[in-house]
Amino acid sequence: ANRELAMQLSAAIRRLSRQQRTAFLLHHVHGLSLEEAAGVMGCRSGTVKAHVFRAIEHLRALLAPWLKQEGL
Repeated sequence: ANRELAMQLSAAIRRLSRQQRTAFLLHHVHGLSLEEAAGVMGCRSGTVKAHVFRAIEHLRALLAPWLKQEGL
């Protein structure tokens, strides 16, 4: 189940917009603060926060059918 979840999550992350994917990965995978991610992305921390929020919402929507199917 964990392997399948990882594959589904990876596929869903690839479907995010470039900005959402970058912000999400920098903040949640690489552990950068919003301010640090903003420095890398060349934008304001509020913009990064918005991209991360939208990425999470998009990931939830993309993964919901799979999670429902798996009974999770």
